[in-house]
Amino acid sequence: MNRRERLDYNPIINRPKLLLKNNKKIILWVLVNLEVWDPTLAQPRNVLPPPMNVPMLPDLPNWSWHEYGMRVGFWRILKALKQRKIRSTLALNATVVDHYPETVLAAIKENWEPMGHGYIQRPMHKVENEFVDVKSAISKIEDFTKTIELIPDVVAFINRGSAKTKLRDFRGAIADLSLALELDPENTGVYI
Repeated sequence: MNRRERLDYNPIINRPKLLLKNNKKIILWVLVNLEVWDPTLAQPRNVLPPPMNVPMLPDLPNWSWHEYGMRVGFWRILKALKQRKIRSTLALNATVVDHYPETVLAAIKENWEPMGHGYIQRPMHKVENEFVDVKSAISKIEDFTKTIELIPDVVAFINRGSAKTKLRDFRGAIADLSLALELDPENTGVYI
């Protein structure tokens, strides 16, 4: 699908004014992203370039800063949001429940809304069957969260690789699973 077919061109000068409840001025969507990176594969993001720009496997320097985030950074973010009474959306790879279950439990305890973000961190356009990947991710997250009381179902799925993804197939998978690509957590009519 051509990107211009997905959304009509509508310049800001022609759009109706967006009015929020109680004359609020800003919409802020807080999203904390938890991923599982396989240290034996090329890392999704590289902050530290390899010596002489020759990739190393395993890429321990770049895997290490991700792992630090899961062991320390997440807990600092959780504390900061909790202190400010800010509820987040929890975007997570499904395998986070296997490798870092305490993070998911802590987020759910704070009433964060779970949102699927792939099965394991990898480019969605390289996944052989997007429907199976999305369905497997949602099932795994829901199976885990069913063991906890008062947990919302996974209602959305984020796909950061949509520019290179077979978008029609991805949207079809989302629709077949009755999921939303946008979130409107309080049914305000304002999609974020």
